[in-house]
Amino acid sequence: MTVCIGALSLTGPSIVLAADTRVTHGTSPVDPNDQAGKQYPLPPYNCATAIAGSVSECHEFVGRLVQQMELLAKTDRDPYREEVMEAINEARFQVFRPKIDWELRRSLGITLKEFHDRFLPPADFDIMAEKFGMQAIRGTPLNISCIVGGFTAENTMFFCAKGIEHIQSESSPGVHAIGSGSILGMSQLNKRGQNLAFGLARTVFHIHEAMLEAQKEKTVGPPTNYLVVMKSQPMMYVPKESPLLARWVDFYHDRETGGLDSEESNFAIQREMLPAQMPPYDKEFPG
Repeated sequence: MTVCIGALSLTGPSIVLAADTRVTHGTSPVDPNDQAGKQYPLPPYNCATAIAGSVSECHEFVGRLVQQMELLAKTDRDPYREEVMEAINEARFQVFRPKIDWELRRSLGITLKEFHDRFLPPADFDIMAEKFGMQAIRGTPLNISCIVGGFTAENTMFFCAKGIEHIQSESSPGVHAIGSGSILGMSQLNKRGQNLAFGLARTVFHIHEAMLEAQKEKTVGPPTNYLVVMKSQPMMYVPKESPLLARWVDFYHDRETGGLDSEESNFAIQREMLPAQMPPYDKEFPG
């Protein structure tokens, strides 16, 4: 389990993506691992995703989504928003379909294709077979949640998908949260009134506060660096251990944060930003 938060800011414009680093093992007595990666680029576009849920399913989803984005890049124009939404749906389906197929094999001893061919029109409809098949399908969860954020030449991409639910496309207030710590994180953001009109510095700080608040949920670990995706700019990040953020936490814990929308604060947070290094890393093997 985890927490991931995404927030849109009109400064830039920009999208900030945050994630924790904890992987838990359900009811197993194995201790959690706090070294997991949950932020991934979506080449060749200036977009990235943060994931929550089953690590194995989420990583398979990211691979499928990258493939879909690469297919979109074969056209002679940048993708439309609805095409990126369809890419997310297709990537989810490519993870979900094999799970359904295996559940039918496990429960009924037939594949998904055999289920379609034998029991659904134009074959003779078998209501009991359909009932058992749909029970197996409805009982198969898709343990994937994601926030996708970024920019093409003309469009802002800011989407949230949870399991098999419909994609959320939100431009205002411009905040998404997923994972086991999402209620705590979103409650903190709502307490601060986070919205897309806030500047980059204020947005990063509010996300930092929300990530710290989310750690009250025991399945949530420490945050990784805060990824900043800006239109027509390389991806950057604000280090989670930034002394500037630590000072702001001390100063603003019982104060309004309107002062962070100042030009001085926005310049200060930009000075903290470093070029993002995200997988796949461009590192050669030692000779």
